[in-house]
Amino acid sequence: MAQETLQLRFEQINEAGGIDGKPVEVIWEDGKCNPKEASLAVQKLINVDRVHVIFGSCSGTMLAAIPITEKNNVLLLTAFATTPELSGAGEYFFRTVPSDSSQGRVLAEYANEHFSRVGIIVEQTDYAMGVAATFEEVFSGEVVREDFLTTESDFRTRITKLKNAEVDALVLFPQSPPKFDLLVTQLEDLKWNTPVLGNEMMVATPDVIDRHAAFLSEHAAVGANFIEPTKEAFQTFVSDYTERYGREPLYQNYVAAHVDLVDIFASVVREVGSLEDTTKLRDAFRAIDEFPGLMGNLTFDDQGNPNLAHSLLEFDGEKFVPLTSNK
Repeated sequence: MAQETLQLRFEQINEAGGIDGKPVEVIWEDGKCNPKEASLAVQKLINVDRVHVIFGSCSGTMLAAIPITEKNNVLLLTAFATTPELSGAGEYFFRTVPSDSSQGRVLAEYANEHFSRVGIIVEQTDYAMGVAATFEEVFSGEVVREDFLTTESDFRTRITKLKNAEVDALVLFPQSPPKFDLLVTQLEDLKWNTPVLGNEMMVATPDVIDRHAAFLSEHAAVGANFIEPTKEAFQTFVSDYTERYGREPLYQNYVAAHVDLVDIFASVVREVGSLEDTTKLRDAFRAIDEFPGLMGNLTFDDQGNPNLAHSLLEFDGEKFVPLTSNK
């Protein structure tokens, strides 16, 4: 999704004349969501390709990249990495997605209103553990926690431990929809019987939601996400994406965030007049004030974060919708 969105948006910019009449050249490297691979890719882009701006993806790879980009005064931009550890991590770092601290916070605030003892299942990744850390910091009740490695696929022992702990609710913090799918399948098998909360992976993939609609309905499922826009311009981009790749994009909020990131980048380069003066590019990013993006009027704080936050969604029997009832 990320590469496809970036590729399409840069092509659209080039088809419209580029930036100040010059086409944007994109050099792709695969960090494989692996910190070691990402470090090598970033060093190659800086030392061999002599780039001045890098667009990145996963939280772990951005954490690995940022010491290198900061040392070289290279702008590091992402519309995908959400770990709280990136907030304020560098002067040249900016993102158009909210920190997971807001995701963990809204889930914990909801849990504070309804539960006193919760179980949580956390995948051992920078993203999932970042959301869980904020949840535990904000939640005022008791937490019984089970962590699992990404390589694990059988969670029955962990689920049974939490079930025996007699928690009031279960909070799921997987890294991806497939892991959420596995978790819920095994919760169904073990006849889990308390409400279920979850991070954005709970609400992100329609086909996974469809498979578990009965379970989500029966367990008063509530998840957190930042909401995709409804602007006509976004629907136009989704149509363009679908025509280009033969399918609608998943994670449409992240798609919009990538489009906004490219558009802000292009605007900043036009303002500065050069890609090479990264100090001026950095300062222009900092000075952004209500950029009219697909996600709304965007502004960056002094830690490189946008003025966006997560919201709660509840399952209405068919899909996740903004929470309206006080369950």
